[in-house]
Amino acid sequence: MTIWLQRGLQTLALVGIALVLLPFFTYVVDEREMAVVLRFGRPVRSTTTPGLNWRIPGIETVRILPATVQFWGDEPRFLIPDLPTKDDKKIELVPWAIWKINDPVVFVQRLRTVEDAEQRVAQFVRSAIRDSITQYE
Repeated sequence: MTIWLQRGLQTLALVGIALVLLPFFTYVVDEREMAVVLRFGRPVRSTTTPGLNWRIPGIETVRILPATVQFWGDEPRFLIPDLPTKDDKKIELVPWAIWKINDPVVFVQRLRTVEDAEQRVAQFVRSAIRDSITQYE
């Protein structure tokens, strides 16, 4: 009976160690997220399906990105004041935009973070609005 008790305790200890080490070897992707695995800072692969995935600890890191449509703007801090029209009248606009990440690996290579992407969206939207508004009276 003591041999069974010893093996049971050994099995329990191994399961406990495996549960402690499991988070270092895995990552979870939610259905509203996508992940990019970076090996030494360079994107290697992406995961767009939800579930449990494997990674190499110490070598690979995971960057989680939103898979949903993102909304930028519509706040007073994004206000574009004194925007001239074609007939030199001044108007004020609060811009907004909807954007989404299509290819997570290219996204990480070019923009790195969601904050950088929002800054790029802000630049693009503001310049497009200025170009468009100055054409109309």
